[in-house]
Amino acid sequence: MEGKNPKKHHSIKMILFGAVFILIAAQTVNLILAVSSFEHTYRSSLISKYQVLGGELKKQIETSVNFGKPIYKFAGMENLFEIFKQKDSNITHFTVTQPDNLTLYSTDQTQIKKKISFQKDTILFKPVLKQGEEEEPIQIIEEEEHYFIAFPIYQNHMKVVGHLVLQFSKTVINKEVNGMIKDNLFYFSIILLSAFFILFALLLFIRSKNKDSFTFFRFKKNFTLKFVQNTAVILVLMISQFSYTFLNMNYFKEKYVEIIDKNLNDFSGIIKENLEKYTKLGLKIERLKKAEFLLYEKLKIVPECQEIRVTDLNYKILYYADQNKKLGTVFDKNFDEIFQEKNTQGLIKKTIVDSQGVSVKGYLFLTQNKNLIQSKIREIFLDALTVIIISLVFSFQLLALFSLFMNKTAGKEREEEETETESMNIIRFTSFIFFFGESLPLSFLPIYIQKVYAENPVSFFGFSEETLMSIPISAYMFGVSIFVLLAGHLSKKMSSRNIFFISVPLLFFGSLLSGLSTNVFMLTVARFITGMGYGATIINGISLIVEKTTHSNRTAGFGYWSAGYAAAFICATAIGGVIAERLGFRAGMFVSMFFSFCFGLFVFFFVKSPKIKKALAEKMEKVKLSLKDFLFIFKNKSLLAALLFASVPVQIAFIGIFQYSFPLFMSDMGVTPSNIGRILTIYAVISLLTPYIGKMADKSQNERKYIIIGNLITGLGLIVFLFTQEVTALIFVIMAIGVGGMFVDATEESYITSSEEAESMGEAKLLSIYTTYEKIVAIMVPLIAGMMINALGYSKSIVFMGFFILIGVGMFALLSRNMRKMKTSKVKENE
Repeated sequence: MEGKNPKKHHSIKMILFGAVFILIAAQTVNLILAVSSFEHTYRSSLISKYQVLGGELKKQIETSVNFGKPIYKFAGMENLFEIFKQKDSNITHFTVTQPDNLTLYSTDQTQIKKKISFQKDTILFKPVLKQGEEEEPIQIIEEEEHYFIAFPIYQNHMKVVGHLVLQFSKTVINKEVNGMIKDNLFYFSIILLSAFFILFALLLFIRSKNKDSFTFFRFKKNFTLKFVQNTAVILVLMISQFSYTFLNMNYFKEKYVEIIDKNLNDFSGIIKENLEKYTKLGLKIERLKKAEFLLYEKLKIVPECQEIRVTDLNYKILYYADQNKKLGTVFDKNFDEIFQEKNTQGLIKKTIVDSQGVSVKGYLFLTQNKNLIQSKIREIFLDALTVIIISLVFSFQLLALFSLFMNKTAGKEREEEETETESMNIIRFTSFIFFFGESLPLSFLPIYIQKVYAENPVSFFGFSEETLMSIPISAYMFGVSIFVLLAGHLSKKMSSRNIFFISVPLLFFGSLLSGLSTNVFMLTVARFITGMGYGATIINGISLIVEKTTHSNRTAGFGYWSAGYAAAFICATAIGGVIAERLGFRAGMFVSMFFSFCFGLFVFFFVKSPKIKKALAEKMEKVKLSLKDFLFIFKNKSLLAALLFASVPVQIAFIGIFQYSFPLFMSDMGVTPSNIGRILTIYAVISLLTPYIGKMADKSQNERKYIIIGNLITGLGLIVFLFTQEVTALIFVIMAIGVGGMFVDATEESYITSSEEAESMGEAKLLSIYTTYEKIVAIMVPLIAGMMINALGYSKSIVFMGFFILIGVGMFALLSRNMRKMKTSKVKENE
């Protein structure tokens, strides 16, 4: 059979090779994100454990200080350190400092009489507390190789007389994470091998039918061989990702429960020691006044524990405390409960003994916080769901690349429909790989700027630290603004391929210099260079769409470009954060540089210059960019209406509300940063459907209608905040912004390029001028949103913006016209 039709077997080999590559890439992304989530959870639980241990040492130091002993004359500190180090061998050092951070005592003798200092942070607590004011929380400082937990040492719960610093190595966390990776690589291999054999069997079965088209069930449409093969790859990919994520999730749950059990065991030992201090002095366990307050003070810093009970030998509860601040004591006449030890799951039991350590005086019971565990399991599930979405989105982009590669290696003439599909894949993957590389630093860039400044502080004309750290971002936007116009001008004289070759070196060297920057000024130059590359590419993307599409499918082309951006945003922001956390900020910049190089390779192999035709020759004639061109847009009522009443509302919804107001609003509501990220990702997931809206608009020949529908959905969605401000309402509003933005993103550029001005001036050039106006609006929107929030508050500001968008919808509907229909009618008249 192989001798009869070698091309079929070659094709199967190529499909298998591509599918395995995509599976490895997708599962690697899955693994990276799962490891990051596990590391975060383990680090939090470890810090919680050391907070309890350090809190005990702090209490013992404060007891002596409260009796009037100056902290600098503390005798026996070294013995205390040794006792507590024996409780956990992973603790590297204990240090006690004065309030000015001068070291008084330390297990690291080289640090004594030196000021303790850190690269990224400093220990800072309020010097004096007011009467009744709660003690300040611990301070956690992360350095290159260690974590430091700082506790304020108070005299009589008021004056800070020193700091206790507990230090542990990151290798403690890395050891646990490496064990998790090792276990997961086993699952990784099993799933990959299973997927390979299942896919191989499916492809052989499909080819054994020896058909060029297939009909399934009652579908009237015939499906091509290529479509059936791609469907098989997608199904196997999805099943493997769900299976791998399911195994990961169960592993994570088991590990998390193990961590909680271990922490509670350690915690119960500390509570037991505290109680036995009194019983070993001969005090009766039934006569420990205010023991319930002691239990609660310990309990409130250990969220993994729901409640603590101390009972006598007959299991009568003597003292009780739980996370809901419910306290009970045997001295309360109304308190008389018998503890029934029925369900021992999640229950830790310790005996309380006398001074001889023989006679049992009572029992100590600790109960797991099942609500917390269930909450964490829900979080694990949401993490898993997020990982699946990201890995599948990433996989589908790689499938588009693989499809292009297969078509390139086929070396045969293709039908017009297949050529159109290829063009759309080129548009989508160009957008994806470009925005992926540029979006990677978004999650950590402000922190990286802060780090560069902290490593090498500089002064410039008396500017404040905050102003100096904002300069790199401003320089980036300035670079974007310059090259948006220049690229629009060049589009008249050069093909999109050649303009990409100008932007790629700017992106590459800008990211390289960003990673190598040693001060803010060097980073400012680097971000300016990167901004120029970014500005050139976003406008040149329009030229690419114009070259690869016709007027009949132009809107779909813009939709595919938007979908590529949405996919990149979903993947890059999560992966960028993981890279920065695991490898460092500079490594994140170098990864961005690598993807700039990959972007250049893709352009070189897949983005070809169009054949020179009369239309292209006219397009490449020299046209100078002048002030007249900037004013040209105001002559067309529809273009002006689109800018003022369609584009500005979108900018308000996306930048002013989605990017600026919602994260702050959710943070104030107590939504965790990870859940804020998940909720905001809904917008990008919805945006993946943009190409389908583009295709619908192309068929209807009426982009104006879709712009009206999109902004109407957004405006009405925002008004929901007039009635409720719950998280569910917030999710609904984000979905409304996503759906509305999808309608507008898919059609706005196509609507503009259907104007007569686009034909006379050039589509890319007109859009570069239009985009410049949008950028000016984008700069102003956060300022306006900030002022509105200060004046009206979050919910009223969002509702006000919703009404503003609806007014814009009415004005746009009143002043604009269907320019594509007008253009078509004019062409028919001329004929």
